[in-house]
Amino acid sequence: MLYFITVAAAAQAPQSFNYQGVARNTTGTPYVNQTMNIRLSIHTGTASGNVEYAEVRTITTNAFGLFTVQVGSAGANTTQGNFLTVSWSAEAKYLQSEVNLPGTMNYIDLGTVKLQSVPYSLYSNESAALKLPFSKSISNPDYLISLTNTSSETNSTVLDINSTVGNSIKAESESGTAVKASSPFGTALDVNGAIRITGGNTSPGNNKVLTSDASGNAMWKENKAQGLQFPFDTTLNTVFNTPIFHIKNTAVNNSVPVAHFENTKGMGILSVSDSSYGVSGYSYSPVNAGIVGGNGYGGPGVLGTAVNFPGGVGVKGIAGIGNTSAGVFGDGETSSIGVKGVSVSHIGVYANSTDGVGLQAISTNSNGVYATSVNDNGIIGQTGMGGKAGVVGNSLANGAIGVLGEGYAPNSVGVYAKGPIGTLALEVNGLIKIDGQGQYPGAGKTLTSDANGIATWKNGKIGFSVYNTTETMIPVNVWVKVPFSNKEFDGSNNFNAANNSFTTPVKGLYNINAQVSFRDYNHPAMRGNIRLVCKRNGVIYTKALRYAFADAEYPAGTVLPTAFYQKVIASISGDFYLLANDEVWIEVAQNNSILGTPALALNATQETFFSGHLVFED
Repeated sequence: MLYFITVAAAAQAPQSFNYQGVARNTTGTPYVNQTMNIRLSIHTGTASGNVEYAEVRTITTNAFGLFTVQVGSAGANTTQGNFLTVSWSAEAKYLQSEVNLPGTMNYIDLGTVKLQSVPYSLYSNESAALKLPFSKSISNPDYLISLTNTSSETNSTVLDINSTVGNSIKAESESGTAVKASSPFGTALDVNGAIRITGGNTSPGNNKVLTSDASGNAMWKENKAQGLQFPFDTTLNTVFNTPIFHIKNTAVNNSVPVAHFENTKGMGILSVSDSSYGVSGYSYSPVNAGIVGGNGYGGPGVLGTAVNFPGGVGVKGIAGIGNTSAGVFGDGETSSIGVKGVSVSHIGVYANSTDGVGLQAISTNSNGVYATSVNDNGIIGQTGMGGKAGVVGNSLANGAIGVLGEGYAPNSVGVYAKGPIGTLALEVNGLIKIDGQGQYPGAGKTLTSDANGIATWKNGKIGFSVYNTTETMIPVNVWVKVPFSNKEFDGSNNFNAANNSFTTPVKGLYNINAQVSFRDYNHPAMRGNIRLVCKRNGVIYTKALRYAFADAEYPAGTVLPTAFYQKVIASISGDFYLLANDEVWIEVAQNNSILGTPALALNATQETFFSGHLVFED
């Protein structure tokens, strides 16, 4: 095989190269004026290395067996890989040639040769470098340069530009944005050093502040903030819902207060209102309070007093919209009380909420709310809104209890729910767990009450009863699963009609009864067999086996009527210990050794049945 490789000359860099060779057989005789398929494969690294690209073409040799193809060009029958992605500069390349002659199935290997020089234009496409200084003007509606760094390192950089004296990057835009930075999850712009903002509509100056408009465009503005001079006293008439004094602390540390007032003798803050609240506090955090008062010497942290006014409230908490908002929040740490209300003849603590929580109490190591009453109710919860609750208890930790009610005295009740006629005494949205003294929970059990309405867990209706009314012919000496086409009872829905089998839901002792009625159309000297089959953890074995014979046998040579047949009944009955998820079914076989034909059939009556039930759970 002779071959030559050249690159097609062109003004633009070609994406193919010429290949010329002579096709010869093993004795050196050329294939003259013949049409055949040639497969050309480019290997990387070694002659047997990975194939980066391969193609199959149809060629026709001339009078000397010579042929010419352009590798990588259009017209290939089939290709493997992409010629445009061959990495010519990575490693040495080897070209393998194979031919497939007409009338043959396999390719003949003509040899592999190393490409001594990479085609100039293909390598130049990879090795061309950017020459500086570089300047070019192109119209493109999207972008001119796009670089992506796919490294997973957090300190990797897409573009690193440095200048020893002047500007590293100078960006100008006549009407758009000179530099635009965006980051969906990280930092859009990180500046290590001073920032100077000049030009445009901004006017820099000493002590000015950078202020943005509604669109986020920032410019230098005069700093109008002024300090307060004490003592301070003023009277203002403000617009509705506009505060006279507003301070916002944006610190991430939630222990830093917005304002701190301290008085060595008197009150820290005295607030008086003629027609509204003296002090109103709001918090947008689901875990923090609008007003917090602390006293380390046994006194109250927050004291509210209603003086000489019927229906007045000393401390009132209003919860806005949201299922985590609280009107009054009391957090009692170790051995202390979160909220304490004392009343001589009425209500110690009264909490009312429109859409949120009237009273929320959290204790670190004890009860959030603890109420005791000698002659009345300890806690009363009322609600006038549908779908809302008078008392809500939330469990936020594994094993914690939202609402706990314990009955200590005989016949006492821990939690009592009562509903008048036409209402619900108890509604549960979720799972119910009933356990404890006198209860024996288990899989498949049902909650059963006694004469007094006291419920305990009992074994459920685990059992089934099916029968067959379809006549089925039984072959000789072959075990056949009995079909049961009619289901009378399936209390636990564990009988699979498609498989004609019962799967035990729990471990225990089961009573199984099965009967099969045969009839023999041809000969009385026959036997019917029945067995109970069990499948446990994928292993199938016989649980019980029984035999049944014909009612009578006749001497040899006895002439029987054409319509003669007799009935044979085989049955299994007993108690069987089964594990949970055991699968059991009934199989039958007939032994008519004289005839050796499928003369035995299942009777199409209810004499063929299969039933079982759980005696007791283990």
